[in-house]
Amino acid sequence: MDEQIGELKIITVTDGERQTTKTSCKFKQIKGGYEIAFDDTVLRIENTCVQIERRGEMSYLMQIRQGIQTNCVMKTDYGEIEMSILGKELKCNLGNHGGGAVIGYISSMGAQSSSVRVSLFVKA
Repeated sequence: MDEQIGELKIITVTDGERQTTKTSCKFKQIKGGYEIAFDDTVLRIENTCVQIERRGEMSYLMQIRQGIQTNCVMKTDYGEIEMSILGKELKCNLGNHGGGAVIGYISSMGAQSSSVRVSLFVKA
């Protein structure tokens, strides 16, 4: 499948606060899953793992695996912050023309933790 231009809707609920974002994206099939690129962010979604790579003022490479804790380093203009990610939910229903995915995790930075649930809807 060649790269396609599509529409992306993201619903993020962080500790009960809901935010909805709509943007254009690039969508393509990769080995084992799909890749969605928008703004400064690239999502690689496979059946057992989601990789979120962000570049810009705040950059990181986060891996989310259901039931597994992973670590990453967020780089900012003010320094580096270590994050711990515990994957809670990973559902993927993407196909060649888009679809949806749900990603749930707990993000911890020091003593502060946040529960995050992201719902993605792609129309290619």
